[in-house]
Amino acid sequence: MLFSTVFNPSSLLLGLQLLSGVMAGPFKEFEMSVDARSVDADTSSVFARDLNADQSGALARQNVRCKKLGIEPLVCDTELETAAQAYAQTIADTKARYIISNPATRPGQGENTRWLWIRPDEKENTPLTRAANDWMNGLLNYKNYGGKNRYDMRYPSDGADYYTQCIWRATTKVGIASASYVDTKTGWTYIYVVARYSVRGNIYGQYIY
Repeated sequence: MLFSTVFNPSSLLLGLQLLSGVMAGPFKEFEMSVDARSVDADTSSVFARDLNADQSGALARQNVRCKKLGIEPLVCDTELETAAQAYAQTIADTKARYIISNPATRPGQGENTRWLWIRPDEKENTPLTRAANDWMNGLLNYKNYGGKNRYDMRYPSDGADYYTQCIWRATTKVGIASASYVDTKTGWTYIYVVARYSVRGNIYGQYIY
C-alpha cells in the first residue's frame, strides 16, 4: 500500500554514470539569465564510493529520463544524502503524517518525499528505487498541465512536481535516503523516503529543461 504526499561530467566514476517529491514548493523568482548548472560546479561532496543496489536503481530511474531529454545525468552527493537522511529520520522518529519539509529549513535544496506502507507479510528491499519510480510516474500528470517547458504549476498535488524536480535542468546533484519504523500494534512498517536536490527546482516561471 502506498500513500502519496503533496509534491558529471562524462569522466566521472562509471558507477555514477548510470543511464539511469516534493515538494520543492514553487515560489516566484527572477528568471536566471545563465544556465544555473554553471553556478553549482562544486563536486567535492560527490560520492567517491560505490552505490548500493537501491541507490543505483533510484538514480538510474531518474537518469533514464534525463538522457531522453538531453539533460546531463544527476550524480549522488554525500552532503545531500546526509541532509536527506537526517530529515527522513526525523519524520520517522515522530511518525509524521505530513512529511514535506519547510523550504526555509533547506535553503537551496529541492526535495521529493515518499511514504511507503508495508504490510506485515510484505518486504520492501528497494524503497529508494520504488520512490523514484513513483516520482517519475508524475510525467503523466505533468502532461495534463500541457507539458510546458516553463514551470507554471503553482500548487500541484498530483505528483507532477515530483517529476519536474527530477528532470530540472539546473539540478546536478541528488542525495536519497530512507528511515522507517514498525507499528508494534499492527506490524505494519512505514518507510519514509527523502531526496534532496541541488540546485532547487520547481521555481515558478523558470525553464524546466
